[in-house]
Amino acid sequence: MPPWPVLLPCVLILAFSLPTLVSLHVRYLEDADYSHGHLVLLLTVVLVVLEGRRNPVFFLRPSWTGFACVLVFLAASLFGLASTAMLIAQAALPILWIGTLWAVAGDEFARRFALPLSFAWFAMPIWDVFLEPLRQLTILVVTGGLHAFDMPAFIEGNLVFVPTGTFEIQGGCAGLRYALVAVTLAVFSNLLNRRSVGASALLTGAALLLALIGNWLRVFLTVAAGLSPEGLIPRLIADYHTAFGWIVFVIFMIPVFYLDRVLQPRPTADSRERVATEWRRAPGRNGLVYMSSLVLVVAIALNIRVVVGRTSEVPTQSETLAAAEVAGWQRSGEWVDGRVPYFVGAPAYASAWYSDGSAEVGVYAAHFASQSQGHEVVHTHMRLEGQNAIVVASRGVATPVESGAGIAFMEIEVQDRDGGRRLIWAGFRVGGSYTASRLSAKLLQVLGVLRGRHDAQALVLTAVCDSDCGQAQASLAKFSAAAAQLYDDIASQPAAR
Repeated sequence: MPPWPVLLPCVLILAFSLPTLVSLHVRYLEDADYSHGHLVLLLTVVLVVLEGRRNPVFFLRPSWTGFACVLVFLAASLFGLASTAMLIAQAALPILWIGTLWAVAGDEFARRFALPLSFAWFAMPIWDVFLEPLRQLTILVVTGGLHAFDMPAFIEGNLVFVPTGTFEIQGGCAGLRYALVAVTLAVFSNLLNRRSVGASALLTGAALLLALIGNWLRVFLTVAAGLSPEGLIPRLIADYHTAFGWIVFVIFMIPVFYLDRVLQPRPTADSRERVATEWRRAPGRNGLVYMSSLVLVVAIALNIRVVVGRTSEVPTQSETLAAAEVAGWQRSGEWVDGRVPYFVGAPAYASAWYSDGSAEVGVYAAHFASQSQGHEVVHTHMRLEGQNAIVVASRGVATPVESGAGIAFMEIEVQDRDGGRRLIWAGFRVGGSYTASRLSAKLLQVLGVLRGRHDAQALVLTAVCDSDCGQAQASLAKFSAAAAQLYDDIASQPAAR
């Protein structure tokens, strides 16, 4: 067992990592592209143990540079957890583990375990950036195959039209899951056998290429099977194309396993099993170890504050709030068309049109009693312009309210599908503070969580433009005088209920 100056910080960093590991567990169960994640984490432990047994002589030289690394990535991880930007916390996890070893044991120690711990990145959902490029590549290859075999198919975008029906090449057809598993197996073998860079690149490249070719063949055969759906084999391919994909994957991995065997390095004296472990500690710097442990204890306490304060129950469906009464304005109807803003997982919302006789303003208000992953006021899939509009321009504005304070709005000019133009004023109140910036909303979410507030509201106003949008801007400015009242109204309704 390692001495307590190494063991204690390692235990503390694992305790800090628990909420992030739980979020990863949920992702592995829900996302087929990362269903291999549990195995990757287990293999990471195997690589760490084998590295420790390979040369079990450890020189402990605590590092201030490693301590600084821990501080930076602890802050990044806490920001990701508090702002429900879980991808930040998940991506920072391997660096946190390496940084902790670096801080309490030194450069040489961290360098030895950097690659085994970095292997955990194959379990992190950071590879979605390749999903769309791989999907487009699949469409290109399958289209070429259909044309080469002169099959009666018409391709438009990601849709393949055949006489018996229509196939959609979705994200699951990109082959990301097969590519990730293939590359993970190859990299694990490379680390296990301590191969050279050239041999590692050869095995990894071959595994990736064969996995992609197998996926392209799977999609092509699925479309081809749809041309003659009356046969047993075509029906099995079409109905069980995912299982069929794994069968194809295994077949295409056979050459990779053979190449892995060919590239096996020769046994060396370094590969002999050793059982004795020797720990050598450099003099001084014990205070750095104590500081690292103290910082981790504080981070765990903040982590608990972030996680415990959230609502554990996720609403199964959104509630409709009652539209507010606004002095000088009358409700002129419900707002239910494609121009309604879209907020991911909004638990409670209201949308209506208001008129003062000369102007008409659409109002959308959403309330989040407790923000959590997938139920947050600022999300990458948020659509302030609605589902059927294109953003033309955006800029920030600040409008006074009746109390004399200033509530910030972001002004967006959009063009609807029917050719009409609109102005949108959008703002947020997070933890009781107003902002019009998405980034500021995330920062306020973090500050609110640290103060024990997890609530947020969103207010979106819209008006149809005339020739220069001047009248629409004036209407929005007039209506926005009641912004503070609207924020308070939507925040109090669910609490009263």
